[in-house]
Order: sequence, then C-alpha cells, then structure tokens
Amino acid sequence: MKGCKSVIFIGLFLSLLTVAIVGCTEEMQDELGGIIRDELGELEKEIMEGVSEKKDELIEGAKSSIEKGKDDLIGIITPGSKEEKAIRWAINQKGNENTYLDDNGRGLCHLFVLDAFKHGAGINVDAYRNLGGAYGVYKTYGANKSEPPKPGTMVLYRGIGTKNTGVPHTALALENGEIIHNNNYEQGKSIIKIEEYDDLVYRYGSQFKYEYLGWIDVVND
Repeated sequence: MKGCKSVIFIGLFLSLLTVAIVGCTEEMQDELGGIIRDELGELEKEIMEGVSEKKDELIEGAKSSIEKGKDDLIGIITPGSKEEKAIRWAINQKGNENTYLDDNGRGLCHLFVLDAFKHGAGINVDAYRNLGGAYGVYKTYGANKSEPPKPGTMVLYRGIGTKNTGVPHTALALENGEIIHNNNYEQGKSIIKIEEYDDLVYRYGSQFKYEYLGWIDVVND
C-alpha cells in the first residue's frame, strides 16, 4: 500500500511539473529537471525500502507457519493407523479400576500399555514385556526426549524427589500432550486415567513426581 501511494504521488507530481516546465526558460528547465531527478531518486528509495520490509515480513511469516505446522504434526494421529488403534483400545479402558494389579497390589502400568499395542494394534510386544518395565526398556532402547511425546508411542518415566527414585512408570501418549496410564492412587487400588504428560504424580505411599524420560515408537521400531 505504501508503494502504491508513492507511485500515485509520482504520477501527479510529474503531471504538475510538466505543465510548469512548458513556460520556463532552458536554464530553468535544467534546474527543474535536477530537482525532479532528486525527488524521483528519494521516492524510488522509499518505495524499495517499503518493498524490502514487506518481503522480510512475508519471509518471517512463512517460516513461522512452517514451524507451527511441524509442531502441529507432532500432535496429530493418522486415522486408521496402528497408533490410533492402540489409543482407541486404551481410551476404552479409561476409568477401569484394579484391572492391572500384581499380587502385592501395585499397578501394572507397563502391562496396560503393552496390551494397548497388542490387543489394539495387533503388535507383538514380547521383546518389551521381558525387560521388566519402563526402566528396563529405557536402559535397553533409550528414548526420544522430544516434547510432547508423539501420539501412539510408549512414554517412559521414573520417580523423582524421594527415596523411591527408582520407581519406573509407563504410559501411552495421546494427542495434545496428554497420556493415558494405569496408576496407583492408594494401597491395592489403581485406575486408568488421562493426564498431562508432564505433570504426573505417584500417589501410592509417599507422593512424588515422575521424571519424563522420553518416548519409544513401538509401532515403527
């Protein structure tokens, strides 16, 4: 818009000067010609600066849109994929109590996540089942520490802040930075629920937060 206004102004400016120059002497015409050249030079510079600023704005806007698109894709699950099937199976278990408990009344979080991949997505999870839980998987495979965890992946944690720092935990990543997991909330009781991936609290015995270790792509491993 700034450039358009300048172009219009140039047109009017030249029209008026053309009328004025017709009746002038040669010396006056030369002087006016110099003035016109100077003014046109300034206007051209102003126009080019405006174009440059607009170009920079467009480039920055495009970069921002690309980065936002990348971030959005991390949180989107493909309909009909194995990841979505695992998530759908897990969500159907939401609210179930005491479904995954061992003989000592501790929640079997790892087993719940593996069952989501096995029963929901039809994936053989024996390699993960034999590693003894989240920390065994982490030590064997490592983990992608990017945040939030990719939907449809196994999310690994360990307890922090108390003497129970070795307590591991496993969850299944959903969209929008949420996870679904089986967690103890008191002695001998557990519940399958959805929470924010970075705000998990262990509620069995003394409370402490879980440290996010990262995620593992079980489907594409």
